[in-house]
Amino acid sequence: TPPTRTFSRRFSGGEGRGARKRRRFSRGRSKRAGEIPGPCRISSSGVSIFPSRWPRRTLFDALGDPFAAYVLDEKRLTALVQIGRALGPEAHSSAIVLWEPHVPWEHAFLAERADAYRRAGHPFADRVERELAEFARAARRTGR
Repeated sequence: TPPTRTFSRRFSGGEGRGARKRRRFSRGRSKRAGEIPGPCRISSSGVSIFPSRWPRRTLFDALGDPFAAYVLDEKRLTALVQIGRALGPEAHSSAIVLWEPHVPWEHAFLAERADAYRRAGHPFADRVERELAEFARAARRTGR
C-alpha cells in the first residue's frame, strides 16, 4: 500500500529510507499524460528535473514567479523554458519572453527563441529573426 504522506517524495534527493518510500510510492502507478516523471530540485549547482508526478503546467506556473531576492533566477528561467517546450508553442514563447531584453547571446538559444516566437505568432518574431541573422553574421566574421 502506498504511504499516506506524499510530501517526502517531492524534494527528497538522498538514498536510504526516503528513497525506499519514493520507490514504494511510485511502484505500480502508470504515467499520466502531461506529467513530468519526478520532482524538480533547484540548487546552487543547477536545476534537475527528476521523474515527477507533478503536472507540467503546475510546475510551469510555480516556476513563473521569481524566488526571493531573485536567487537562482537564471537556472529557474532555464527550467521554465525546458518545461514550456514540452507544453507547446504558447507556453514556450511565454517562458522565453521572461528572458527579454537580456537574452543569452548564444546561437542555440537565439535559434530556439526565434523558432518559438515564429510558431506562437509572437509580435517579437521579426525582431528576433533579425537578431539571429545579426548573430550569424558576426559569428562568420569572427570565425566562430
